[in-house]
Amino acid sequence: DLLRILIFLMCSFHVCSINVNGLRDCIKRRQTLASCNSENADVLLLQETHASGLYETRGWEREFGGKGFWSVGTNSSCGVSILFSKRHSWRPADYL
Repeated sequence: DLLRILIFLMCSFHVCSINVNGLRDCIKRRQTLASCNSENADVLLLQETHASGLYETRGWEREFGGKGFWSVGTNSSCGVSILFSKRHSWRPADYL
């Protein structure tokens, strides 16, 4: 529905996009996610996560404090994600 998409696009939110070159190291992951949280990122776009499965990514969502969409790769390449903060009441699924 076009009205829903327009309302979504007019919402004010902060987007952060990072090529993380791997998030499997717990210290690097915690620092990266904490930095994005301190910047009040509402939508976090991560490239090259090197996530190997959805079980692993669910823990990362808990660390960020939100939900996300994932395309996993291998532990040495690929993987992207879109994470959504819980700070807002809107749900991305309402607009897709």
